[in-house]
Amino acid sequence: MEIAGPTALWSRPDTGDSPTSYPAPTYSAVKGLFESVLWGPDVWVIPQKVELCRSIQYHSYATNYGGPIRKSTSVKSGNNYQLFVCSSRSWWMSATASMGS
Repeated sequence: MEIAGPTALWSRPDTGDSPTSYPAPTYSAVKGLFESVLWGPDVWVIPQKVELCRSIQYHSYATNYGGPIRKSTSVKSGNNYQLFVCSSRSWWMSATASMGS
């Protein structure tokens, strides 16, 4: 399967509230990608290989976060919560998995 996109965030759990991306997707992320397309009650997926088809480029940006973990009173009063993110840009990968039932 080949997958491409303008931005990817394979977030590292140790980066806390400023997400930083791994250079490549994790095992569970690749498995989830395959299972979202090839799901069935008797199908199992084991990722075998990931090839990055472009060089890795990172970009950082800040955004005003107004998501579900913020208190509604903070959002209504105009308090900003900026989220700083470092993600990979213009990525393209090829993944291979074993499948069976």
